[in-house]
Amino acid sequence: MKTLKLLTALLSCIALNISAQSEKVYHTFTSTRIINSQSTETVKEGYMDIRITHRFGDFMRDWKPENSWGNLFGLEEAADVMVGFEYGIKNNLTAGISRTKGGSDMRQLMHGLLKYRPLTQTVDNSIPFSLAIVGTASWATMKKTDFDPYNPVLTSLTNCETCGGFFANRWRYALELHLARKFSSRFSLQLSPMLTWRNIVKNGEKNALFSANAGARIKLTKGMALMLDANLPFSNTYWGNNRRYEIPIGVGFEFETAGHSFQVNFTNSKGIVGTDYISDTSADWLKGQFRLGFTISRLVKVKKTVPEN
Repeated sequence: MKTLKLLTALLSCIALNISAQSEKVYHTFTSTRIINSQSTETVKEGYMDIRITHRFGDFMRDWKPENSWGNLFGLEEAADVMVGFEYGIKNNLTAGISRTKGGSDMRQLMHGLLKYRPLTQTVDNSIPFSLAIVGTASWATMKKTDFDPYNPVLTSLTNCETCGGFFANRWRYALELHLARKFSSRFSLQLSPMLTWRNIVKNGEKNALFSANAGARIKLTKGMALMLDANLPFSNTYWGNNRRYEIPIGVGFEFETAGHSFQVNFTNSKGIVGTDYISDTSADWLKGQFRLGFTISRLVKVKKTVPEN
């Protein structure tokens, strides 16, 4: 933690010294999200970002028409739903809170988020990329029952010996480092190392899960862009004979208008937040187990702010 604080302070000092005389590159991405992953964008100071995200059911499970018509290609099911609010404390600092249904065994999730962007790409390339650090804490508020898959008395799960009792086992955390560059007005690329910590896991899994994310935005027209997003967890539960999960992959289209943005996408991820989808995506694109999703983001001005220099 001390190392992270020192690194953040150092990056901030470098950014202040360099960017004071350099024009910043804005809108590397249009939104604070790509599809599943966070982007390097933060909410503007004094503004509230009201976000509603919905993930439907499997589009065509096992590519059988009878499995799609029964739920109208998944539109009659809700894999996950999110309602969230994110506020711009500063132009480079965002705090947020959200609620999701949950796309895995962990349900009824409350999430707290803090995002800080110490570096912003500049036009003269004195700072060649933007950097954002995101921390997320998620708490499962689901009612405790004897059949609760995350009840710590069940032998099918391995508890974290130092994490405490049942209340502590309901928590998950994610630390994400996002590096993005806007190569042109039409193309942006982001690479992101991530760490997800789960206080309770299934047998054969570790509490700490490292992963790497890649995301891109390709501008097609003035108001529409193609969005791509994929996350690769470094765990044997994604490979070989021990495989039980799939790599979360998303593709979508983003539409931007004054004051809000709208995105429609397809992804095999049921969960919406990183503490959920990174570690628990089991749906397979090749089996038609991807789903339609959408996000509506609306910016609302909360307080009067001083224009940024």
